[in-house]
Amino acid sequence: MEMSITKIYEDIHSVIYFIETDQPQTKKEDRKQRKSSLLSKVLNVDENALQLGEHGKPFLKDGSRFISISHDDNVSVLAVSDINIGVDIERIGEAKMRIVKRFFPPSFKDAVESTSGEDRNRVFYEKWTIIEAILKADGSGFHRDINEDPAWIFNWKTVSFEHEGFMVSLAYSN
Repeated sequence: MEMSITKIYEDIHSVIYFIETDQPQTKKEDRKQRKSSLLSKVLNVDENALQLGEHGKPFLKDGSRFISISHDDNVSVLAVSDINIGVDIERIGEAKMRIVKRFFPPSFKDAVESTSGEDRNRVFYEKWTIIEAILKADGSGFHRDINEDPAWIFNWKTVSFEHEGFMVSLAYSN
């Protein structure tokens, strides 16, 4: 598998790499292999250095750095940090209002519903990737119902930006 790796974000704690491959991820079984391959190429660690938490959050066995990985088709993002993080990437497309109604806390729902057209699509994907990045950072994934305590998501700091038609969000604890 051919990979193109570009650093697309850096702050005092974290770095995000954008990885394009010549093959889309086609099966759930490909995830562990792709994660191991990314870690090996980007971080120079052995493929056995990766372990998964209770809800699938990846971490390095030696605890040297926090990592988070997200995929969409043939692209991935890998976030590496000295603090707990989560990252998500999604290709920007049409806003999915059924997701807004089911998963978005009131303030996020209002932000999407108050826009239209391309702005709505961009705001939807910004808010959706923020939610997913926070759930990844927390380690709970969608085992947590954020609508039970919508204010919980504001305990996280987030950064979102567009890159080559994708929305990328990084979340880390306050």
